[in-house]
Amino acid sequence: MPHKAISRRRFLSLIAIASSLPTLAAAKTSVSTYSWRGTLMGANAHMTFYGADETAAIEVTRKCLAEVRRLENIFSLYQARSQICALNRSGTLRAPSHDMRHLLFICQQLYRNTKGKFDPTIQPLWTLNRDWFAKNPQTSGPPAALVQQKKALVGFDKIHIGTTRIELGKGQAITLNGIAQGYITDRITDLLRRAGWSNILVNMGEYYAIGSKPGGSPFKVQLANTSQTIPLANQALASSSSTGFVFPSSTGRQTHLIDPATAQSPQIWQSVHVSHPRATICDGLSTAFSAMNAAQIRANLVHFPKTSLWTQNKAGEISQTSL
Repeated sequence: MPHKAISRRRFLSLIAIASSLPTLAAAKTSVSTYSWRGTLMGANAHMTFYGADETAAIEVTRKCLAEVRRLENIFSLYQARSQICALNRSGTLRAPSHDMRHLLFICQQLYRNTKGKFDPTIQPLWTLNRDWFAKNPQTSGPPAALVQQKKALVGFDKIHIGTTRIELGKGQAITLNGIAQGYITDRITDLLRRAGWSNILVNMGEYYAIGSKPGGSPFKVQLANTSQTIPLANQALASSSSTGFVFPSSTGRQTHLIDPATAQSPQIWQSVHVSHPRATICDGLSTAFSAMNAAQIRANLVHFPKTSLWTQNKAGEISQTSL
């Protein structure tokens, strides 16, 4: 919710790119194929160009990585000078970038359409769990009173998104690691398309297939934590998995995923996989759907045409839904 053969999410720190981006490591798999592989956003990343001139592919890859670095300076929770850190510190961000405002408006749309199941203001609950289990491993979790205190801060409707400033509600903090990887994937995909590229499989935290393989056959991508592969062409794919990270609790039920309505980790699905023409939407929906049952998901899909969904229950069984 990407290298999808392995479990992923959400403990993987937001845009956890090393201070220096990985060097280009090209590998020609055929005369006309160029591949770049590295580690971005705390996960394996890659781009494979089919029918590509290697020199041109290397140059556009450098531009893509520069764009990732720029976006990291906006969204990273681990760079003190990033815009999201500045917002969380003071509760106000003056002169926000277009990207910050744009992504928050998308978050607002998802918050409303999912009836609050997607809500970036869960950050105080995440921080409470992180700090509690760091000091009190193998316990059942923070006291209920503390949980309710932090839960009272949750609510994206308390945020003001203006042209010249963004303001959080009192005591609030946000995390965008349920959607920023998708946003970055879309930005990279848009950059490549504007430059005239096609026939590329992109993985910048989420998958995106620009076009298809030469000859017209779709790319094949494996769903995280499953043996199932799906065709992908001009579509994105994002996954959320309850096994991505589990806090060291005595119950084994506290994970990186948090249901804003209950302040607890949802126990409905083992993994959720979403395909849509925009990776940002895929990423946000895979997060939200992790806290919804099948009926709630089906009712919510009416807001998001051209969406395909694969849910894996706790027994490992996979069901597909499309709209």
